[in-house]
Amino acid sequence: MYPVRLPVTMARCASLATILWVLIVSGGCGRSSPESRWIAEYSTALERGDDQAISAAFRELAQLGNGSIPEFISILQSDPQPRRRFGAAIALGKLRGLPPRRIDALIHAGCNDSDTRVQLASLGSIDYLNDHVTDPQLAKLCHLVHTSNESLVVDYALVIIRERADRARAAIPALKDIVVRRRIDSNNTRALALETLANCDPNDASIQDIVFNSIGDDALPGIDIATGLRSYWGDRAPLVVAEIARVARSPSKTSLIGRLAAIEAIGKFRGYVAPDAYESALVPLLQDSDPQIHEAAKAALENPRNGASDMQ
Repeated sequence: MYPVRLPVTMARCASLATILWVLIVSGGCGRSSPESRWIAEYSTALERGDDQAISAAFRELAQLGNGSIPEFISILQSDPQPRRRFGAAIALGKLRGLPPRRIDALIHAGCNDSDTRVQLASLGSIDYLNDHVTDPQLAKLCHLVHTSNESLVVDYALVIIRERADRARAAIPALKDIVVRRRIDSNNTRALALETLANCDPNDASIQDIVFNSIGDDALPGIDIATGLRSYWGDRAPLVVAEIARVARSPSKTSLIGRLAAIEAIGKFRGYVAPDAYESALVPLLQDSDPQIHEAAKAALENPRNGASDMQ
């Protein structure tokens, strides 16, 4: 009599796959570390979308220390399922210990993973570890900004670079390309690129030119950035104030909120430009038909110390 052979159903296949996953993570049938068991719990909870179970697994893994980090790195680098790589990327941002290895793995995934969600999760986790990013790692992110056309991926990379832009001069050509030539058609990306560019080297004349030319661009925070650079403009400061004043005097092109913000920005230049340049920017606004503009200009003229320093 032959043994009865049961058909292998899809459900059994799924169960076998889950068992195989647990065995791979735990290192085989004969041994199972606490880290491996909780990684398996985390992976299962992630597949179910069980937020409470995910949080519980994270708490346990955090208490266990560094032991789970190499396994999460392995998952991020080689697991075929994007959801598991996504979860590993998030975990590597939250767990403690071994920052260089974690950042290397996260940067590699952020730059190269085939799934955009995994890229974003990896770059987002690097932001938690920003204090530990080295210059070679920063250079890889600069290269990503230069080569990627995905606006969200570039945005996440720029958020990291912006915090240490003085060490990221390698990104300057790519940043100029985004701001001036609109290589990426996203106002948010252009705004982040402009802010990062200004932080790279505020004394660079070509960067100052780009910031100056952005003052009248509604899609960019040019006025805010130009105002933040007021101690770097030197002899060009009166020209910057005049350009901001031009925006404040343009009701057909600029919203009321934008015009009021421009007047506030001019007020911050008191002490950085000569009194006549300061007054010539504001006095014409006293004749504006909008009472809010009139009052804002009057307040800026009457406030003796809007700026942070006095002209010598």
